[in-house]
Amino acid sequence: MFGTTAKDLVRSLPEESRQLLENGLRRYINATSEEGTAQDRSQVIADLKLYRHLLTLEEGAAYLCNDRDCIAFMVAVTGLSELLCAAYEMSELQPWHQLGIKVRSAL
Repeated sequence: MFGTTAKDLVRSLPEESRQLLENGLRRYINATSEEGTAQDRSQVIADLKLYRHLLTLEEGAAYLCNDRDCIAFMVAVTGLSELLCAAYEMSELQPWHQLGIKVRSAL
């Protein structure tokens, strides 16, 4: 895979895997922020109970993402590999890092 970027890797995945990754990242963002809809709240409550050890919550933060925690959370909820979850997280959150939105990188 020499020369393959995270986006290339994600694009090469079957649609089902990309949907799992999208859902896993959305669940992480919903659980660590004020994002999401009323329908997401029951999932957030369940995720907070099951995966609190994988969530970095910081009082007063509009949005906080710890890359390492996010990837571990995605692995737990999707059943996909750490490599795929890291590639997806990197390809989706990189623009947020560049815009200066509060994202904590632990990698």
